[in-house]
This record gives sequence, C-alpha cells and structure tokens, in this order.
Amino acid sequence: MSAVQLDGSGADVVTRDQRILDRTRYLSMALVALGIVLWQFPPFRGHDVFAIGVIGISMGIPHGAVDFLLPQNGTQPRHLFGLVWMVGLYIASAIVGILLVFVVPILVYLGVLALAVFHWGGSDASFRRARSGERATYGDVVEIIAYGAPIIFFGAALWPGEVRKILTGIANGLANSTQTAFDYVAWVTLAAIVVFVIRMIRARKWTEVIEVLLLSASATFVPPAVAFGIYFGCWHSLRNTVRLFVDARVPSQTVPNADLAHVGVRRLVRMMIFGTLGALTFVALAVVVATLTRGAAVFDLGSWAVVILASVVAPHVITVLRYDVWKLRMRAR
Repeated sequence: MSAVQLDGSGADVVTRDQRILDRTRYLSMALVALGIVLWQFPPFRGHDVFAIGVIGISMGIPHGAVDFLLPQNGTQPRHLFGLVWMVGLYIASAIVGILLVFVVPILVYLGVLALAVFHWGGSDASFRRARSGERATYGDVVEIIAYGAPIIFFGAALWPGEVRKILTGIANGLANSTQTAFDYVAWVTLAAIVVFVIRMIRARKWTEVIEVLLLSASATFVPPAVAFGIYFGCWHSLRNTVRLFVDARVPSQTVPNADLAHVGVRRLVRMMIFGTLGALTFVALAVVVATLTRGAAVFDLGSWAVVILASVVAPHVITVLRYDVWKLRMRAR
C-alpha cells in the first residue's frame, strides 16, 4: 500500500498494512539472526542441502510463483495466458542459460550475480524507503550494493573453497578466473556498507544499520550456500511475499484499476501453493536422479541445479522490476 494518508477506513487500512510490513521486517531479521546462531552448533552445521532445499526453495518459491499475476505497466493480470507465458519464459531462460554456460561461463556467471545484486538490493531499498516515508525510488547505487552485495561477494571472498566446490562442477577454472575480481568487489561492498551505515546513523535510522550489518554477518559466519538459503527464504522471499499480500488486500488509492487487488488474496495464495508444490516436486525428482546416478553421472547435478536456478532469475527480476517501477512511478505523480 502507498504511504499516502486517507480519510476514514482508508487511513485504517494504510496503518494496518504498515504494521504488517513492519512486523515482517523484524521477523525476517530475527529469522536470519537465528539461522546464523543455529548453524554454529553441531546438529545444524554442515546441513547445506537442508538450508538450500528446505528453507531456500520451500520458503523462497512462493513469491516467484505468482509472477504471471503481476500487472505490467498498468495492464490487467493475464491469468491463464500469463501463466503459460511465464512458464515458457522460465523454460526458455533455463535452456539458454545452460547453453551459454558451455560457451561463455564467466559472462553468464557475472551477469547472474549482477542481476541478483540489483534485484535483492533494489527490493530492500524500495521496501525500506516505503517504510521510512522517503521519496519513492528504487534506491541509489550505495544502498543497492549495501543490501544486495554482501551475501554474494563477502561469501566469495571469505569462503573461496566453498564457492569453488560449486563452480568446479559447472566449468573448470571458473572460480579461479573470478576470485581476484571478487576480492576487490568485496572491498567495494564494504565501502558501500560503511557509507550507508554512516548515512543511516546521521538520520538516526538504527533498524537500517542493523539490517545491513546482519546481512554482512550472515555472509561472514556461515558458508555461502547456507547464507543464500537463509537469506532467500527467510528474508527476501518472506518480505516480498507479504508485500504482495498487502498489495492484494485492497485496491490501491494511487494505482487504481490495475493492481493485485483485482487478483485477490485467495487466488494469490492458491497460486503460491501450486507453484511451491510444483517446484518441490521438481527438486524431489532431481534428488532421486542424483541418487540413482551417483558415480555415473556425466555432470555434477547439484552444481547444474544452481545453473538452472540462476537462469530463471532473469525473467523473475524483469517481471518484478516492471511491476515495482510502474507502482513507484504512479505513486510519484
């Protein structure tokens, strides 16, 4: 919902939605902090597959399962046609991504990481600005890097052995070819965090300071795969899923006739459930294939699962970006 104040029941709706988003913000912070602490103890340490599969995918898929329902540039959701179109984009993107990995693995790797940083950082920046009552924008470069880059580049710089395990199964030499550059980018990320933290301290916005420090701690104290699973499921997806629910609860006062309220909460929930079940079924089949072909598989199925997941990032990022930019533009009028 917009931060614009309304009269009567409209104002109550805005206030209620603000409370929902605020509670989601604090809940995501608590879950990430809990994940960091739990991983330090033997019963949880080393369960990377659990962190990625159960937490990352089962909690992370819902917010992407309804991409086809998101209005684009003011158009109405296309429902069945939108679903067919989006699934087709996902499949095409996965095929193209796999083919490109054989030809230009470094460019694909860097492109996916750049998209991820922009998507994660921009999403958190717009979420933060909406809650702080600041001018509606997608965030500046410093803010996007401070929120979106630590999970990737701190992990690559501080856990090179863990990253190499994943990348070796995709393309030989990929980790070695990018490690030095990533070390430098990690320093750039640290500089952006320092600048952002100073900016927030001056503005007395302590929650923002805790947020970026918490994300940095996650990438520092747990392996990259675990940090990604915790972040994707308990932070990024949780916040954006709740944000979509808020958008679907009541027609927006600033973006009328073409928002998620025309979809409705019930349909949104159904699509999220179906999409998550479908994704988990695919993961279960992949695990069965990996188990049956252990020792005989030509490819490292775990690493190539990462390639497929990364490949479908592009249509998701573009769809969400178009939806967010359109809403921001409408609210800025």
